Amino acid sequence: MLNMSNDFRPYTIPRTRHQTGLLDDMTAVEEFKDTMSIPPLRVSRVERDVAILAALGMTVYESADAMSLSESAIKAHRGGVTQKAFTPNLISAISKLLVHDIVNTKELTNS
Repeated sequence: MLNMSNDFRPYTIPRTRHQTGLLDDMTAVEEFKDTMSIPPLRVSRVERDVAILAALGMTVYESADAMSLSESAIKAHRGGVTQKAFTPNLISAISKLLVHDIVNTKELTNS
């Protein structure tokens, strides 16, 4: 039965600093962690490595050559990362990997 009373309010997740009352000195990642309910994210070692190579700007062909895998395997691993992160694209999946500390920024430098 549908609740039609006037006191019914659906739960909303606070998304901005003003809604949550967070301090201004928090980084964007910490703010994102504190304001969003994020389920645990688990990716395989190969999916993690493929995501790092994609974040470094490598194409599917370049990633396949670097990891000695087929292009279709790289595409499948990229899709696995995207699917497990519940994101529409690889870029937002990589940002979730950063938030979950699965990938750190030191791994994304070309040194």
